[in-house]
Amino acid sequence: MDLPTLRQLEYALALGETLSFREAARECHVTQPSLSAQVQLLEDLLGVVLFERDRRRVILTEDGVRLLEHARRVVAEARAMVEVSREIRTPLSGSLCLGAISTVAPYVLPPVFRRVSEAYSEAELHLCEESSVKIQDKLASGDLDLILIALESLAPERFATLPLFEDELCVALPAEHPLAEHERLHESDLIDE
Repeated sequence: MDLPTLRQLEYALALGETLSFREAARECHVTQPSLSAQVQLLEDLLGVVLFERDRRRVILTEDGVRLLEHARRVVAEARAMVEVSREIRTPLSGSLCLGAISTVAPYVLPPVFRRVSEAYSEAELHLCEESSVKIQDKLASGDLDLILIALESLAPERFATLPLFEDELCVALPAEHPLAEHERLHESDLIDE
């Protein structure tokens, strides 16, 4: 049995998302007749009607829904293969999704992003600023590649960590406050404050 081409799968996926030959052809940068012919060839090859068509509308069939789920995975895997080959050819290239807590990101990351983009022009850096809990969940799900977070708010059993720096915290008090006389304070000093 002949196998479908990636192009046929991409065209069918675009048609499945837009339910319009005109819009799908525009998304795929081809003419409408070319897209239509490839989708028809795919249906003939599979022996399954993926779309019901009439002059006014396109409807995805139940079989089409099932088969396009597979097509989506095949196309995603092919794209991942191309991305990996690009990373192999050009180290430190590709996409890197970094999560950071918003109290740190604006202060620490701008010079880092600038240096990385100058040194590694093939790298695409994406930043996600969220709460500590949300970026840990996104890291665990694979939506983020790494996170910048305070170690005390990290669940250490879930991730490997690398300390980057220590940040000294300060407390601001009125000059006449009893604790203002101390040179150093501990968390326990602030419990009742």
